Amino acid sequence: MDSYITDEMRAALRDHVIVEEPGGEWFMAKPGDNWQSIVVGEFASRLIVVTDSFGLGASARGLVSPMGCSARWFASPGVGQEHLCSMFLTLEWQWEAAKGEIRWHIQQSRDENRCDWWLQNEAKLEMYMRRGTARSANGPPGRQEFENYMTLKLGGTFIEDGLPGFDFPRKQAGWLCAIQEKFRELYHDATKKVGNCQRRSGSNDCGRERA
Repeated sequence: MDSYITDEMRAALRDHVIVEEPGGEWFMAKPGDNWQSIVVGEFASRLIVVTDSFGLGASARGLVSPMGCSARWFASPGVGQEHLCSMFLTLEWQWEAAKGEIRWHIQQSRDENRCDWWLQNEAKLEMYMRRGTARSANGPPGRQEFENYMTLKLGGTFIEDGLPGFDFPRKQAGWLCAIQEKFRELYHDATKKVGNCQRRSGSNDCGRERA
């Protein structure tokens, strides 16, 4: 999978720093920029990521995780982009994602020398994708039109892999992953100073590095 994060997203977060507030909230912000911040906080065993500055686009300009997520989990190197997005976002069918997946299947079939449905219909699929992208009046095909073409017109079945085109919203996913990537870097820099010291809720007396 290609990364959801763009170079522009990383650049926008490059100079951000992190501050922990009593109660377990973390503010990630760029100093001198009116401290427009990203808040990563825990509430009722859920993780909340709220921002005024970036396009997460969900309710209250933020996202809420399922039960059991924490700031420590959010900063874990083992949390990949797909898993992260699955905790906060919902898969949606998207024309650009459908095109990318079709071309991936075609290339896989070619690489493995499989003369399967994808290669047998390659010319028709390429023509359909070009025409769909070039449409200006009504925009590219929607999910139902796409599904009808793939199944009724070309006779495709997608029981095993599912209909091509489902992905997380690219902009939201990109900002979420970029925020998590930067937060992980800053969080580990901030917390390694306290070693194994146990933090007490609402207390900031745990700032000494353990010998």
